[in-house]
Amino acid sequence: MAGKQLDARERRFVDEYLIDLDPKRAAIAAGYSASMAASKVYQWVSVGKEKRHVYGAIQIAMDGRKERTGITQDWVLQTIYDTVERCMGKISNGTLSDFNPGAVLKGAELAGRHLKMFTDKVELDAADPLKQLMLDIAGKTRGLPNAKKNK
Repeated sequence: MAGKQLDARERRFVDEYLIDLDPKRAAIAAGYSASMAASKVYQWVSVGKEKRHVYGAIQIAMDGRKERTGITQDWVLQTIYDTVERCMGKISNGTLSDFNPGAVLKGAELAGRHLKMFTDKVELDAADPLKQLMLDIAGKTRGLPNAKKNK
């Protein structure tokens, strides 16, 4: 890897991070303080943030793991697809056999997440009436243009 080399703690952080992709836990296991783990390490695993050499080492290690295991996005998606197809069952003589709706829905959910069809975060425009209502309810309308004043 060109550029700055990893020191011993950074190497340990990379190794620990690959276990479960939890940067806070990895930082503590690598010997960083809890406050450092809580405040800075998330930037180390993000593009364009601090410690780009750590991010680069993580990417190289993840690519190596993907190469060794053969587990790619295509493999994961194909496995989801195959499982959903099996769980949907077959129709023979007008009867559906071996239908597993929970597994089918979970597979569809995983595929939908891959396609970014679902989000846990709702983004609202500042002029959106729903956002304004939410802010009014929370009592946080001060300082916003056209905000209703609480009485």
